[in-house]
Amino acid sequence: MCGTSCMLSGIQVQGAEQAEWWGTGSLTELTRLSRHQARQARLRRNEVQSARQLKKANSKSKHNALLFTAAKTRVC
Repeated sequence: MCGTSCMLSGIQVQGAEQAEWWGTGSLTELTRLSRHQARQARLRRNEVQSARQLKKANSKSKHNALLFTAAKTRVC
């Protein structure tokens, strides 16, 4: 029975050491990764926002052109 409990505690110790190693080194890597992902998400949102603004500006421009040509034909 001691052999089994010693073996289990050995596995537990090894697991704890591995978790500690993952906890220290991986934390900075996760932070770096999450910062990178957040930056990429901001860039995508900005691109989408810019595309929406461009679409809106084009739509307004077309609308104004239609209004202008309609007003021009009514005057003549």
